[in-house]
Amino acid sequence: MNQTVNTMILFCLLALGAFAQTPHAQTVANESENVTALRRQFESELRKLRLELLQQGLEFQQWKIKQLERDAQQAALEQQRLLHEENSLQQELAELSRQLDDSPNAGSAQTSELEAMKTELNDQELPRLRARRPAIDQRVSELNDELRREEIRLRDLQKQANRLKSER
Repeated sequence: MNQTVNTMILFCLLALGAFAQTPHAQTVANESENVTALRRQFESELRKLRLELLQQGLEFQQWKIKQLERDAQQAALEQQRLLHEENSLQQELAELSRQLDDSPNAGSAQTSELEAMKTELNDQELPRLRARRPAIDQRVSELNDELRREEIRLRDLQKQANRLKSER
C-alpha cells in the first residue's frame, strides 16, 4: 500500500509538472509567433513608408524638372532674341555701308549723318549686345547641365521605387 501511495504521489507530481509546463511552452511558442508577426508587420509598414517617401521625392523631382525646363526655355528664347538682334544690327550696318559706298557724291551732311549712325551702331550697340551674350550662353549651358543631372536623379528614384515595390 505504501508503494501504491508513493506511485500515486509520483504520478500526481508528474501530472502537475506536465500541466505546469504545457501552458508555459505554449506561451513561449505564442510569444515567438507574435514577435515574428510583429516583425513582419513592422517591415511591411516600413516598406510602405519608404515607398511613400520615394513617391513624394519623385513628385518633387518632376516639379523641379518642369521648372528647369521652363527656365531653360526662357533662357534659350533670350539667347535667340539676342542673336536675332545682333543679326539685325549687322544687316543695318551692312546697309549703312552700302549707302555710303553707293552715294560718294552725296552731301557732306548726309554722309556725316550716315557715318555717325554707323559709328554709333559699331561702337556702342554691337558691343553692348555682344557683352550680354556670354552671360546668357553660360546661363543656358548651366540650366541644361542641371536639367540633365535632375533627370538622372529622377531615373534613380524611379529605380529605387520599382525595386521597393518588387520586394513585396
